[in-house]
Amino acid sequence: TNPVTPAVSRRQFLKASSLAAAGAAVVSFPNVLKAQGKPTFNAVIIGMGGRGGGAGNDFMEAVKITGVEGKIVATADAFPGQARRGKDAFGVPEDRCFGGLDSYEKALAVPGVNYAIIATPPGFKAAQFKAAIAAGKHVFIEKPVAVDGPSARIMYAAGEEADKKGLKVAAGTQRRHRPSYIETVKRIQDGAIGDVIALRAY
Repeated sequence: TNPVTPAVSRRQFLKASSLAAAGAAVVSFPNVLKAQGKPTFNAVIIGMGGRGGGAGNDFMEAVKITGVEGKIVATADAFPGQARRGKDAFGVPEDRCFGGLDSYEKALAVPGVNYAIIATPPGFKAAQFKAAIAAGKHVFIEKPVAVDGPSARIMYAAGEEADKKGLKVAAGTQRRHRPSYIETVKRIQDGAIGDVIALRAY
């Protein structure tokens, strides 16, 4: 039998993945729980290119599906015009659409922000992730997260700091957690198709 489940569209997959990431963050969000026990996510998007905008849409969809309180309260991008896309896309006030290489610091400093979506090119992510964790934010970060040894070590150190602080971090590598992928890999390792002599990955 084929261990792989029926095809799922990218949009469906991203919705489900974002929901899972949001759900993981909800589990340990005690510092933002309201008296009635309902979590509130005040998110900032760092990197308002195509993936940042898409991740923002996924976030808003997850908020709608789970029924939690959540909104995007700031955007940041090296290019001011890109940052201002947050106004039309998510209703972010123009004075909270920050442009410039230090824009992520300004966005993280907005009062009430507790969740950061990082979707910038990989060369910038280590510094931005480190700053988000230092500021006490939960993080969803797109892949790839590092481009060399020094930035990878910054990521590892910030990840350890996130654990100490009880912060939740999710990366855009959701497929490796999908049951059908896990089952398929297990069957290959158990010899279901014989010896693997070639592999092509995308």
